[in-house]
Amino acid sequence: KAGFVFGGEGNQFGAVNSKVGKTVTVTYTNLKNSSYKGRAISKMELDVTVKPTSENIQDDVVFGFSKNPAKGIEVAARYKDTNKDYKLDLSLRTRFYDA
Repeated sequence: KAGFVFGGEGNQFGAVNSKVGKTVTVTYTNLKNSSYKGRAISKMELDVTVKPTSENIQDDVVFGFSKNPAKGIEVAARYKDTNKDYKLDLSLRTRFYDA
Protein backbone atom coordinates (compact mmCIF):
# COMPACT_ATOMS: atom_id res chain seq x y z
CA LYS A 1 0.00 0.00 0.00
CA ALA A 2 1.45 3.35 -1.06
CA GLY A 3 0.51 6.72 0.32
CA PHE A 4 0.73 10.44 -0.19
CA VAL A 5 0.06 13.18 2.38
CA PHE A 6 -0.95 16.79 1.80
CA GLY A 7 -0.92 19.26 4.66
CA GLY A 8 0.00 22.86 5.24
CA GLU A 9 2.05 24.62 2.56
CA GLY A 10 3.94 23.00 -0.30
CA ASN A 11 3.32 21.44 -3.66
CA GLN A 12 -0.07 21.97 -5.27
CA PHE A 13 0.03 18.64 -7.12
CA GLY A 14 1.49 15.22 -6.49
CA ALA A 15 1.76 11.93 -8.35
CA VAL A 16 2.19 8.33 -7.23
CA ASN A 17 3.26 5.37 -9.36
CA SER A 18 1.23 2.26 -8.69
CA LYS A 19 0.12 -1.08 -10.11
CA VAL A 20 -3.23 -2.55 -11.04
CA GLY A 21 -4.75 -4.03 -7.86
CA LYS A 22 -2.58 -1.96 -5.49
CA THR A 23 -4.27 0.65 -3.28
CA VAL A 24 -2.89 4.17 -2.91
CA THR A 25 -4.04 6.31 0.01
CA VAL A 26 -3.93 10.09 -0.17
CA THR A 27 -4.43 12.04 3.05
CA TYR A 28 -5.61 15.65 3.07
CA THR A 29 -5.00 17.47 6.37
CA ASN A 30 -5.55 20.99 7.68
CA LEU A 31 -8.70 21.34 5.55
CA LYS A 32 -10.40 24.71 5.82
CA ASN A 33 -13.99 25.55 4.83
CA SER A 34 -14.66 21.85 4.21
CA SER A 35 -17.72 19.86 5.14
CA TYR A 36 -19.40 16.53 4.50
CA LYS A 37 -23.15 16.19 4.92
CA GLY A 38 -23.21 19.55 6.68
CA ARG A 39 -20.49 18.70 9.23
CA ALA A 40 -17.14 20.47 9.28
CA ILE A 41 -14.17 18.23 8.49
CA SER A 42 -10.45 18.87 8.95
CA LYS A 43 -9.04 15.69 7.41
CA MET A 44 -9.93 13.35 4.57
CA GLU A 45 -8.39 10.07 3.46
CA LEU A 46 -9.00 8.66 -0.01
CA ASP A 47 -8.09 5.10 -1.07
CA VAL A 48 -7.82 4.63 -4.85
CA THR A 49 -7.36 1.28 -6.60
CA VAL A 50 -7.35 0.36 -10.28
CA LYS A 51 -9.22 -2.92 -10.10
CA PRO A 52 -7.97 -6.10 -11.81
CA THR A 53 -11.27 -6.20 -13.75
CA SER A 54 -9.91 -3.33 -15.87
CA GLU A 55 -9.34 -4.36 -19.48
CA ASN A 56 -6.59 -3.68 -22.02
CA ILE A 57 -4.32 -1.65 -19.72
CA GLN A 58 -0.75 -2.33 -18.69
CA ASP A 59 0.03 -3.12 -15.06
CA ASP A 60 1.69 0.24 -14.29
CA VAL A 61 -0.57 3.21 -13.52
CA VAL A 62 -0.02 6.75 -12.22
CA PHE A 63 -2.39 8.61 -9.91
CA GLY A 64 -2.34 12.41 -9.87
CA PHE A 65 -3.67 14.34 -6.88
CA SER A 66 -4.31 18.02 -6.29
CA LYS A 67 -3.66 19.62 -2.92
CA ASN A 68 -7.34 20.62 -3.06
CA PRO A 69 -9.48 17.45 -2.79
CA ALA A 70 -12.36 19.23 -4.55
CA LYS A 71 -10.30 19.16 -7.76
CA GLY A 72 -10.51 15.36 -7.90
CA ILE A 73 -7.89 12.89 -9.10
CA GLU A 74 -6.32 11.86 -12.38
CA VAL A 75 -5.43 8.33 -13.46
CA ALA A 76 -2.97 7.56 -16.25
CA ALA A 77 -2.68 4.10 -17.75
CA ARG A 78 -1.30 2.71 -21.01
CA TYR A 79 -3.09 0.48 -23.48
CA LYS A 80 -1.88 -3.07 -23.94
CA ASP A 81 -3.26 -2.97 -27.51
CA THR A 82 -3.82 0.48 -29.05
CA ASN A 83 -6.19 -1.02 -31.62
CA LYS A 84 -8.72 -1.90 -28.91
CA ASP A 85 -10.75 0.11 -26.42
CA TYR A 86 -9.91 -0.08 -22.75
CA LYS A 87 -12.01 -0.29 -19.59
CA LEU A 88 -10.71 1.33 -16.42
CA ASP A 89 -12.41 0.08 -13.23
CA LEU A 90 -11.65 2.14 -10.13
CA SER A 91 -12.40 1.57 -6.48
CA LEU A 92 -12.65 4.70 -4.31
CA ARG A 93 -13.06 4.75 -0.53
CA THR A 94 -13.24 7.96 1.48
CA ARG A 95 -12.97 8.63 5.19
CA PHE A 96 -13.78 12.01 6.75
CA TYR A 97 -12.67 13.29 10.15
CA ASP A 98 -14.39 15.97 12.23
CA ALA A 99 -12.78 19.34 12.65
